[in-house]
Amino acid sequence: MSDTQTQKLANPAVAGLAGFATATTLMQVHNLVGGFDLGLIVTLGIISGGLMQFLAGFMEFRVGNTFGFCAFSGYGAFWMSVGFYILLGFLKVIEISTTALGWYGLIWSLFSCLLLIPSLYIHKVMTFTITCLFLGLGLGGVGDLTMNGDLGKISSLFLLFASLAAFYMMLDALLVSVSNGKVRLPLGLPIITVK
Repeated sequence: MSDTQTQKLANPAVAGLAGFATATTLMQVHNLVGGFDLGLIVTLGIISGGLMQFLAGFMEFRVGNTFGFCAFSGYGAFWMSVGFYILLGFLKVIEISTTALGWYGLIWSLFSCLLLIPSLYIHKVMTFTITCLFLGLGLGGVGDLTMNGDLGKISSLFLLFASLAAFYMMLDALLVSVSNGKVRLPLGLPIITVK
């Protein structure tokens, strides 16, 4: 067996969770309290939320994690597309449409709903995270379509909870790595177990 075959690969979920959590947290803080430049959110969204997650997704493919591949590459594509959409609107190439953003949120809520089913087989923190994404994206989509700012605020709270849970899972993965699996944070047992 060659050195490259025996070399241990790093856990790509650490980078994917970091990319998701940083971009999502900043966006939701902006949505809830404002006070800083949207340009930073767009940049972080494209690079950290988008590219970083997208690359982590393809590394999950490399290590054989289909769920991680789907989730990270999917949400990475979400962040890149939203970032470029806002950027194109700022550059006056297109006109930003809240109706389009509303439907976009609903489509990604459906994506999250589908991910929610396999998350039941992983652990409770993952299920909580995906549930918050499902509700946050769905409520945000309905809020955009109906121009209901209150739904937008509730949506941001759910998405903020999802990002904080992602930070928690990232810390767990880092602790597992540096302790050779001896230190773990409690994640909860899967809701559904396969016998």
